[in-house]
Amino acid sequence: MAFRRLCDMADLLRRDMREFELDGHSILVVWPEQGDLRAFQAHCLHESLPLIDGSLVGNELTCAAHNWTFDAQTGENTMPGEGCLAVYPLRVEDDDVLVDLEAMKPYRRGE
Repeated sequence: MAFRRLCDMADLLRRDMREFELDGHSILVVWPEQGDLRAFQAHCLHESLPLIDGSLVGNELTCAAHNWTFDAQTGENTMPGEGCLAVYPLRVEDDDVLVDLEAMKPYRRGE
């Protein structure tokens, strides 16, 4: 695995999400109220619209465009229940948030 620095822990807040760009990858970091930090592809499966424009309530991530919802711990689509967001391996070392870009490629609908 090739972990790369994405951001500082100070850049993140619990119950919030932030989008980052790293080597041409759009990555959404989510810190649900009841869970650990997760790094997902930053665009919805439905029409590749940015998830950062949506909302994070509890452990549910909702796309603003068509209300597709995803589990903020697993990336599983909970409505309409089709597909899963790509999950990038993430770890924290000292105050650095690291992700492995090589371990996952973003999914697109129909793949």
